[in-house]
Amino acid sequence: MYEPADSTILKDADLGLTVQPYNSNTTLQGVVTLASLGFTGDTDANNYIHPATHSISEVSGLQTTLDSKVDNSQVLTNVPNDAVFTDTVYDDTAIQAAVALNTAKVGISIEQAQAIEANTAKNSYPSADAAKLSGIEEGATADQTKADIDALGIDAVTVNGYTVDSNVPSGAVFTDTVYNDTAIQAEVDLNTAKLSATGNELEATDINTLAKVNTIITDAILIDTNDSRLTDTRTPIDNSVTPAKLSSHFTDIETVSVTALDWSNLGGTKTLSTDTTFTFSNLRAGVYFLITTGDYSPTFPTGFTYVGGTRAATGTTYYQIVCVDSTTPEGVYTILKNES
Repeated sequence: MYEPADSTILKDADLGLTVQPYNSNTTLQGVVTLASLGFTGDTDANNYIHPATHSISEVSGLQTTLDSKVDNSQVLTNVPNDAVFTDTVYDDTAIQAAVALNTAKVGISIEQAQAIEANTAKNSYPSADAAKLSGIEEGATADQTKADIDALGIDAVTVNGYTVDSNVPSGAVFTDTVYNDTAIQAEVDLNTAKLSATGNELEATDINTLAKVNTIITDAILIDTNDSRLTDTRTPIDNSVTPAKLSSHFTDIETVSVTALDWSNLGGTKTLSTDTTFTFSNLRAGVYFLITTGDYSPTFPTGFTYVGGTRAATGTTYYQIVCVDSTTPEGVYTILKNES
């Protein structure tokens, strides 16, 4: 009798049946019929229910088909046709042969070419330096021989056989330079003619008084002991000094910006918003006038003593500060006028 080997297949014993071998002389017992399985008629035969699942071995050829498939735990993305992977081993025999051929043409080995490339990267110059280097002749060396210099056409003949024993600066003027003194000589000749004219001859006494020179050059006060244009200690003539010629400490009134009174001026003005201590700059012997507004008192540096006058409670107050010694320093100050 046939007994399936697979345990998932329904057997006679599972149905509680005893099957006897059949022959012509044996009465058939335990025969499985639809009725013995619970089917009651022809219509019940159509009510057979197919199993929801099957084992792999129940499906003919399934295992063989599965064996030819790719393991989805190993291929994690789509692989295009002709894909090249990073671990692919290439045969570069042909390429290497071409490289070797070109290397032979330029006369250097592969190692030399690689060294050149590496050194080029290390020794690349800024554009300004590269421009300087481009002007150096081919084959130049740091220490050129006489033959090298002669080959460049640089020799003593270039400077007419003379030697240069010292640096020559730009615009150098040599002692044997020939100058054009035409203009200077013309002026000398003119003055010589003036001094040589009859009556214009200079004597020692004329040099002492300089009066003769004034006459010759037709300017009676150009050179004189009372010349108003002199910058030395000689005395100007009366009424020759104008206000424009006076120093600023005789004419200028400054606006005092902070608290320093500049004695290079005649005086200054200041609006006080609190009692203020002043300092002096460019102190000199003389007078400085300070004009203040505001009901506040000024204080002057040590050495300057108050000698009189009363400050106005409001309005403008005039102070006269007199310095008698700018080194010590020493001086006095007084209030000249009050206004309210």
